[in-house]
Amino acid sequence: MNFAKKLSAPFQRALERPLQKRKDHELFLGAVTNSSWSLMKDLVKKYPEAVAWRDEKGLTALHHAAGYGAVTAIEFLLAHGANIEAADKAGLRPLHHAAESLGKNAGAAIEALLEKGAHIDARNKRGTTPLLYALLRNRASNAEILAAAGAVMNAANETGNTPLKEASFRKRLAPQLDLALKNGAAKRLHKDQGAARAAEEVFRKNAIAEAVESIGKGLADDIVVMRPVRLVR
Repeated sequence: MNFAKKLSAPFQRALERPLQKRKDHELFLGAVTNSSWSLMKDLVKKYPEAVAWRDEKGLTALHHAAGYGAVTAIEFLLAHGANIEAADKAGLRPLHHAAESLGKNAGAAIEALLEKGAHIDARNKRGTTPLLYALLRNRASNAEILAAAGAVMNAANETGNTPLKEASFRKRLAPQLDLALKNGAAKRLHKDQGAARAAEEVFRKNAIAEAVESIGKGLADDIVVMRPVRLVR
């Protein structure tokens, strides 16, 4: 009996460890969705692998942060090694979750992920991109941000649906979707034109600078080869 009691304590602790870890996982997800910096920091210090933990649907903390529009958490997780292209069981990336988000910071979450290198046209298991995903969920403002950022408008999923087709199909019921794509495309065009003008201006300034440098070098060479002239009286 005494021997059994001695064994029971460590055995009990061994049983409790997974339970505690599960509780900490839930606590970590709560910290992420609420952007609780100090709690996230403490838990990642305790569990460095926490950024890669997954729930029953295969979602990582970054998926949850993106879905809640928790920009602070997104930045924290990426800074601590979270995989920006991690796919859940449906093949959805964090950007897909941000694209379908109704949160007031959804747009900021999309922009934060794109800025950190998220693939704008990543596909889930059905071939759906974040832009098409946003349109299917009737998230016009999110779709506009993705379109303006350069998402492909005619990227087809496994059924042949594309963002352009989806917006056109639902034009009567959801005209805001068609408008979102047009606004996004216009912003992208304006941005591209602005970038082209900026590049042209840089090229022009560089050309002028090179010309001035070349002229200056030529004058310097002339000065070097000049010989003193003796005046004859």
